[in-house]
Amino acid sequence: MVDPAIRGTFPSKILSRFADIILLCIQVEPEFRPPVTVIAESLTSLIQKMAHPHRHSNRKRSSVDASKLNIMPDMSFRSTLPYFDQPSSTISD
Repeated sequence: MVDPAIRGTFPSKILSRFADIILLCIQVEPEFRPPVTVIAESLTSLIQKMAHPHRHSNRKRSSVDASKLNIMPDMSFRSTLPYFDQPSSTISD
């Protein structure tokens, strides 16, 4: 869903990446939200890619390479927080 006032202004992949960033910011549990610095870096990177699409990719403007962004859509914050990586203790009977 895109505001009609900006429809066609940005490639759909760029809008999707912005939505990804927004979703990270509105996680219900605060510990799953990224630090503001991570969000700022991701937004800065995305805006730079929009401003200079050929510098970052040989593809046409509407095709942004997600692997170059600071966003990892296949990775949750649960898997990136160090305290979730600790081995679980086993309970002995």
